[in-house]
Amino acid sequence: MKAIVTALAKEAAPLLEMGKVLETRTFGLTKVYTVEHNNTKFYVSVFGMGKVSSGAGVAALCLLGDVDEILNIGTGGSLYPEKAPLLSLIIGNDYIQHDVDSSPLGDPRYFVSTVDRINFPYSKEMADKYKKVAEENGIKISEGTIASGDQFVADKALVEDIKKNTGAVSVDMESAAMAQVAYCYNMPFLAVRVVSDTGHAGEYEKYQMEGIKIACNMALKYVEA
Repeated sequence: MKAIVTALAKEAAPLLEMGKVLETRTFGLTKVYTVEHNNTKFYVSVFGMGKVSSGAGVAALCLLGDVDEILNIGTGGSLYPEKAPLLSLIIGNDYIQHDVDSSPLGDPRYFVSTVDRINFPYSKEMADKYKKVAEENGIKISEGTIASGDQFVADKALVEDIKKNTGAVSVDMESAAMAQVAYCYNMPFLAVRVVSDTGHAGEYEKYQMEGIKIACNMALKYVEA
């Protein structure tokens, strides 16, 4: 069964309101809802903000035994507004943790030594399907690396550092950690962000909820396609 996952309860709320919740289960701090919409059943799960909570949530889903792919949705910041403007979609085709640095030990920056990788992969099959659905609905799409870290990226110096050294088009606080755990479990994974801010004050507060609605509507169309 497909699983749609979010960091925040408000990001999952439209999915739970539009569908019929058949069952609710809790694993640690991870909530897993079995939802039905238009005769299609899928999971909706809320993990919590940050890399640890989101990684633990992916592990819980992988251990359920009947999840065949995980789609992470939510909002994110765009590092290249000309490429990925407000309320457009960013499909992550590569994930990196911008706050990992064991370079004093001789490792490359961003290197995750437990799995000996810097970049974590996406499911091309999922991405191709998602892009088709988005194009059919007239939604602007861009693709690229999503950089994740346990901080809300607002400092301009940090933004430039991430852009220069990771090539990321978007930043968030969860995608790369989820991608790492999904990689460890050989679980197909894709993260999609609706751009809620481009570095200007007040944008996130203004566009977040509209972005969430777009993300949820597209996720429903995806699982039903």
